Amino acid sequence: MGGYFYYSNIRMFEIAAGNSWKFKVIPFEILSIDQNPKKMIESIIGAPIGKKMLYNLNSKINTNHFQNTPDKKIYKDRNFFTTLGVRFIIENKSFYITAKKRKLIISIIFSRAFLSVGRLLCKIGYTIIKVKKFLLTKGPIPLEISNKSIKKIQNIYVNDNKHLTRYMSKSNLIKYRYINKD
Repeated sequence: MGGYFYYSNIRMFEIAAGNSWKFKVIPFEILSIDQNPKKMIESIIGAPIGKKMLYNLNSKINTNHFQNTPDKKIYKDRNFFTTLGVRFIIENKSFYITAKKRKLIISIIFSRAFLSVGRLLCKIGYTIIKVKKFLLTKGPIPLEISNKSIKKIQNIYVNDNKHLTRYMSKSNLIKYRYINKD
């Protein structure tokens, strides 16, 4: 179960499953922070692992864990044409499939036309992006995020993560950076 809002996700599964299931939360950060795959596997299984393992569990794991970097820029490689084109394509694929199943000739023609318009808009948008990148040798224009916005986003996640004390100890939540030391 990936993504953010870990507590909210876990609660959703608990509510759906009812009291008959018990959920165990194992942080993926055991691999990235502790570099201890054996501990991760033992946590998942709920029992110690035997001495005979097929893989060398002492090797370093590349978790592609997000690191806090000073460069907090989001690159926005889209424009009006690509956005509108993708929307045309997505919204008309099911329209086309339904029309094809029902053998509705006029609907098939309209849906194919809208799909073609969507593809054309995407091509125009991608051409504009390529021309922009060619003219601006620096690359795409980044969208700056203010420190106030970053703090607001972090506080939303931290407030959700504070509820994880039902599943993990507070020391582990601090260790794996789900919450800050208060």
